[in-house]
Amino acid sequence: MRKPRRLGSISKKRRRLRPELRRKMRQFPVLPTVITMSNGVCGLLAIAVVTDADRDPIDRLFHAGLLIFLGMVFDVADGHAARLMKQTSRFGTELDSLCDLVTFGAAPAFIVMQFNQLVPQRLLFGIAASYFVAAALRLARFNVEKDFQAKTVFFQGLPTPLAAGTIASFAISVPSLQQLVTSEIAATKELGHQLQWLSMVVVPALSAGLAWLMVSRVKYPHLARQLERRRSFTHLAELLLAGIVVITFHEFALPVLFCYYVIVPLVHPDRFRGLRKRKDSSREAIDGAPAIDGAPAIDGATEAPAPSEDRIEPQEPPDQRRQS
Repeated sequence: MRKPRRLGSISKKRRRLRPELRRKMRQFPVLPTVITMSNGVCGLLAIAVVTDADRDPIDRLFHAGLLIFLGMVFDVADGHAARLMKQTSRFGTELDSLCDLVTFGAAPAFIVMQFNQLVPQRLLFGIAASYFVAAALRLARFNVEKDFQAKTVFFQGLPTPLAAGTIASFAISVPSLQQLVTSEIAATKELGHQLQWLSMVVVPALSAGLAWLMVSRVKYPHLARQLERRRSFTHLAELLLAGIVVITFHEFALPVLFCYYVIVPLVHPDRFRGLRKRKDSSREAIDGAPAIDGAPAIDGATEAPAPSEDRIEPQEPPDQRRQS
């Protein structure tokens, strides 16, 4: 029969754990935690701004979009700060996901609900709720499947910051659309009305698509890792063209660039994976395996051709040759 534990033994174990807990509290990552919490505060402010009925609707969308982009900056900075200070921890990972859910899950859902001129409010609420649930599932799956010892090259599903950035880019472009609508030129005014009507339809539909992409298994490249690698001249030209588009069209360029990143892995899955395939083929060639069927291995090592069965002549044993 098992003896019950004494209270004295339990208190001794608690005393042993106290120094370890104190040591962990002394190593508490202060700076990365402050940066991560700044990300969550940006999301909370974005929700407060976009739901403020006393402000102009256009200003609400614009400033809420800016706050989401500021949260993206903090989201990138906290990871770099933790790695530079060697203060990465499980606590920081979980806290980062909670703040991401506020900034990249809840705040974009409230922004989507403001595009209610053409879509019924009940349907719009369903789309916003689906987006929030998908963001929560995406963050939880990332924490479970993430290998924290290896570098992330590709994401399984659309990352929540980029999904939120896509919606925020449309919110930031709303004041520019309003300037086109109030223009004195008839053609510009007509173009502004058409683009404004199109945005009221595209943003809710795009949000539903983003919700599905976040929980999907579509591979999206890690932009920072892609920029660190050597790229071809075509990729360099694309980066320069993207910079020219941003400088020329300002706010209108952001929705185009974000939609390009979202759509390209769907229609052209190998677009961002060509370099990895070339590296894999070169590694196989170095190991002695031919990169192309029938091609010899590298370093001039050629295998001797195996003799065919026609050339092999059977030899008689010595005893039979003497008898003959």
